[in-house]
Amino acid sequence: MADVIASGNTVTWIMKCTGKGGEVMGTGEITYSGNSSKGTMTILMPQANMKMTSNLSGKRIGKCK
Repeated sequence: MADVIASGNTVTWIMKCTGKGGEVMGTGEITYSGNSSKGTMTILMPQANMKMTSNLSGKRIGKCK
C-alpha cells in the first residue's frame, strides 16, 4: 500500500504489486460513519485487460473477544 491518506472520516489509498504474472494496481476509498463504513476499491490488471470494482461495507457488532 502506498499513498494512504486519512482526511476526516475518509481514508483513500493506492496500491501496486509486481510479480511474475505482471503488475496489479488499485485504488480505494472508505468512509466511516459511527459504527459503520462504506467504500469502493478498484483493481486494474493491464496484462489481462481486467478491471474489478468491489463495494465495501462494514458494521461494528461488538467488542473483540
